[in-house]
Amino acid sequence: MPVLSVAVRKKVKHGVEAVLFRRKPLRFLVLHSRKQWKGWEFVKGGRNKKETELASLRREVREETGLRSFRLLCRLPVVSEFEWDEKTKRAAFNRERYTYSSIVSYLAEASAGRVRLDPLEHDAYKWVSAEQALKMLRWPGPKRALRAALSVLRAGG
Repeated sequence: MPVLSVAVRKKVKHGVEAVLFRRKPLRFLVLHSRKQWKGWEFVKGGRNKKETELASLRREVREETGLRSFRLLCRLPVVSEFEWDEKTKRAAFNRERYTYSSIVSYLAEASAGRVRLDPLEHDAYKWVSAEQALKMLRWPGPKRALRAALSVLRAGG
């Protein structure tokens, strides 16, 4: 009996992630997520329709941290991709029926200023060393982004 192959079309939600840091001493901003899962992450979020990556990045940094200015260093050579689990697919923010996410990462130096969290998304933040961040970050994509950020910074970025 022939095997039928069914092509499942992925509905991709494109997003951005900001690896925000401050120098002297070198510290990275991690946020504690409370929305769809609990754990530490970098600033990240989905791109709105017709929004550029950079516009999305600026909006997400502002919405999630309250920081108004930062210096963008570069787009990191990291793209995190993952299938959405059933719980995430049922979430209120999945009206578009997304099944897959693709998130590009950027490195940015945060300006001085106080972090003000969106309490609906995050309940804590910390400025931590790279070693601490690697231990705290839950998912492999942000860990890869942090390692790429460190390479850029060590090369003089």
